[in-house]
Amino acid sequence: MFILLIKYEVKMKTKELLKETTDKVINLMKTQGTDWVKPWAIKMGNELPINYTTKKHYTGFNTFQLSMSALDSGYDHNKWATYKQWAGLGHQIKKGEKSTPIFYWDKLLVDDDSGMLNSKGEPVKKNIWFVKYYRVFNADQVEGLKLPAKDKDNNKPKIFSNKQAEEFIANTKANIQYKGGVACYKRQLDYIQIPTKESFIGSDTSTAEESFYSTLLHELVHWTGSESRLKRIKGDSFGDDKYAFEELVAETGSALLCSLLNVSVEPRPDHAQYLNNWIKQLEKDPKVILKAFSQSYKAVDYLHDLQTKKLKEVA
Repeated sequence: MFILLIKYEVKMKTKELLKETTDKVINLMKTQGTDWVKPWAIKMGNELPINYTTKKHYTGFNTFQLSMSALDSGYDHNKWATYKQWAGLGHQIKKGEKSTPIFYWDKLLVDDDSGMLNSKGEPVKKNIWFVKYYRVFNADQVEGLKLPAKDKDNNKPKIFSNKQAEEFIANTKANIQYKGGVACYKRQLDYIQIPTKESFIGSDTSTAEESFYSTLLHELVHWTGSESRLKRIKGDSFGDDKYAFEELVAETGSALLCSLLNVSVEPRPDHAQYLNNWIKQLEKDPKVILKAFSQSYKAVDYLHDLQTKKLKEVA
């Protein structure tokens, strides 16, 4: 009974923290509109969040969660670890510092309700997936930790070169047809349609060329969801929940790709059509944000695996 009570309390606390995080995302959508991913993308472009002790990058939603926390708190670095990991290195957290929760999926093996038995005459088991969390602290929150000073030039806008983006896109061997007046992924025919590069215009924060590549990367994320690849795309009707979910995956996935390839994120004008639907889904089910970011990260991994060894190291 005591163990069940602890599990219940952990579940409720996870739900509370996830709701709190999702509310921040919703607020960002409401205040920043279609630019809502840009602040994260800028922070990630400087340094993707990484565990200080294991040297492994955080994945899925936690990539954005930690970058958002680093941005909000003004941290100079995107290096993180748990209290126990910092203590294991002989470091202490500064007094009054608050941790940042990160989330992950875990599974619990339980009896299947069907009443079926396996070959040994035992009840058939099934996995139930649920969200858990743990807390981490940024390197800037650690007492006396000396890290190499960051080069101030790293925070200056970098000059965009299309060579890396072109090579990355070409290595996917996606069928891309440059025509028409709109960019889209034709699911039934399995090709990407995008207007010619000359059709795009720049903005205050990105060039016309960067607008072209950020749009193409968005469609490439859609391309990964086909039946022959990650089998992710479910929605068929424009504006329905599944369709909007897929757009959220493409939106966040392309933001991550833009950071990796040094492309200034330029939101598509039609993204505004999905904002209200995204907000509605997130308010209804906070776990949607975890699912969307998890799928976008899988899409980025899929595209990354199609690259040459040299380009993988650069990205």
